[in-house]
Amino acid sequence: MPRFVLLVCLALITTISHADDAKQARLQERMTALSAAFNASDVPTLDTLLAEHYSHTNNGAAPLNRADWLASIAKRRADMDSGTQKITSVETSEIEVQTRNDTAVGTGLYIMKGERNGNAFGLKIRFTQVWEWDGNDWYRVAFHDTYESLDP
Repeated sequence: MPRFVLLVCLALITTISHADDAKQARLQERMTALSAAFNASDVPTLDTLLAEHYSHTNNGAAPLNRADWLASIAKRRADMDSGTQKITSVETSEIEVQTRNDTAVGTGLYIMKGERNGNAFGLKIRFTQVWEWDGNDWYRVAFHDTYESLDP
């Protein structure tokens, strides 16, 4: 009997480990998809990656709820389509993710360069994002950043 219990426990641990690996892989997929959608100002994709109770805070600004943040991205997309704004380079680095149970916190560095209204700009952005597992998938629930201007 003890041998059977040991085998069952080992099987459960292996199953949990594989489930955790799949859950972590899915988090990475979702984070990568969000980054690509943000860079492209792809509102329909972003809409599928955010929690209903999403909160977004940029350096020194008032927090935006989900609808307001998506509207700001739609405006950026319109500016990009009209040529008012161009993104010439984006670099993401220093990504670290810590996960505990159904919550993940990611931090990193984002460097963006481009043109707005014919004027070159550059931003160095440090960010923190919080993701939540709802039992089926990961959704970003919060974001905060601080930034400084860079030479374009």
